Amino acid sequence: MQNIKQSFIFYASFYDAIECLSDKKRLKMYDAIAKLALKNEETELKGEEKRLFCLIRPQILANLKRYEDGQKGGRPKKEKVEEIKTTGFENKKPNENENVNNNENVNINVNGLGFQKKEKIDPYINPINDYFCKEYQKVFNVKPHLLLNQRNKLAELASELDNFKETLPTVLNKLKTIEFDLTNFNANYLWLLKDDNYIKVLSGTYDKRVTGAEQFLSCEVDEYGN
Repeated sequence: MQNIKQSFIFYASFYDAIECLSDKKRLKMYDAIAKLALKNEETELKGEEKRLFCLIRPQILANLKRYEDGQKGGRPKKEKVEEIKTTGFENKKPNENENVNNNENVNINVNGLGFQKKEKIDPYINPINDYFCKEYQKVFNVKPHLLLNQRNKLAELASELDNFKETLPTVLNKLKTIEFDLTNFNANYLWLLKDDNYIKVLSGTYDKRVTGAEQFLSCEVDEYGN
């Protein structure tokens, strides 16, 4: 008989990620989370649900690994926990100083005695977002502040492009050279992570500068790059 866990942690960040979905899609996401967390079974998702699940799945897998290590007789680490990297970033060496939990209250059971440890963790730590911010800062000397729609776009790009990690430095260097004759507008990460702009930059659409009407028609933006 398959070993089924009796409980799992449902984080506030999970709720925030899926609360914008319709009732039908939200129910499907709850079911996918429960199946993975309790039975270690994957659910086939598409579109918006798949992109959002890419943000949730690494935390569930990290918790499953800790649970399985405990079942085998292993003792949970008191201070340092390795972070499981997924979605094309498996080759990145885990940083033992990072904590895999993304909520403030972490329940740890040592020798059958439960206690609660307070942690202050960024709820949006994600290997995709982290890699993008580090590479962007290398090129532009400024760290981007990613909103929910930008984080979702990065998850979408990482799931659709097998070589997303390899193409990102090239795209960012191309982005730095793009110039538009538009007032109060710079080609930055806000513009890059909108619609199909990443793919257009990667394919060379903006390698040759255009001006006037051609330029305006090729890129609909407002003063904030949206």
